[in-house]
Amino acid sequence: MIKNVTILGARESGFGAAMLASKKGYNVFVSDINQIDDNIKLLFEENSIEYEENKHSIDKIQSSDLIIKSPGIPNSADIIIKIKSLEIPIISEIEFASRFTNSFLIAVTGSNGKTTTSYLIYHILKSSGFNVGIAGNMGKSFSESISDSQFEYYVLEVSSFQLDHIVKFKPDISIITNISEEQTSGIDVIFDYSVDTNWGPLVVSGVTTLLDSYDIIELPGEAAIGCSGNWGGSCGKNPMPEVMGSYTAVSYTHLRAHETD
Repeated sequence: MIKNVTILGARESGFGAAMLASKKGYNVFVSDINQIDDNIKLLFEENSIEYEENKHSIDKIQSSDLIIKSPGIPNSADIIIKIKSLEIPIISEIEFASRFTNSFLIAVTGSNGKTTTSYLIYHILKSSGFNVGIAGNMGKSFSESISDSQFEYYVLEVSSFQLDHIVKFKPDISIITNISEEQTSGIDVIFDYSVDTNWGPLVVSGVTTLLDSYDIIELPGEAAIGCSGNWGGSCGKNPMPEVMGSYTAVSYTHLRAHETD
């Protein structure tokens, strides 16, 4: 049973995760390698949340049952490597928040256009009278929004870094606006942009290939299939460096990153 939760990072997502974890009765410890904002520290103190700044104390962290990692911390960071060696589970803030809501979730990710698309969906739903909130990579974190109030519907903007360390996060609708080569900047793995069964129906628009030797899911408008070779209009034939249009993945539904040697 999970009792002790450590949150790495005390900015937007870390703060939200700490507040939600505290509200749910966990023993919460927040550790930030940088200085924590004074207003955040005051809120931690008001809610009896223990914290440290300008360091990560592994002797304290190693007693945790669960680690919630802020998206700004790379997997190559020393503290992450140490935690993995201790086999303590690491999850993302998005994953943690999703465990405490039954709301209908619409998640938007991609290289460009996430914010515009998310706000457009939110505006349409809000204007139509739905009880809808917006969170994630804009405004409040998902955790903070759930901690403060529950909406029947959530529109979530999620970056690739926020999707790292998800386990059971399963939006009801998932949207990828596009994928570009720049999306891999600062990431230490090569991406195979395929999809699996963690998400619901997925629409991919304006996808750009990274490496044309990778398998791609690419049957427009029908059940998704694996397509080996260049991304093109007919499963590897007539290859193009970029494909525009909508691709609906029905059978497979989550963007995965596969580490390669």
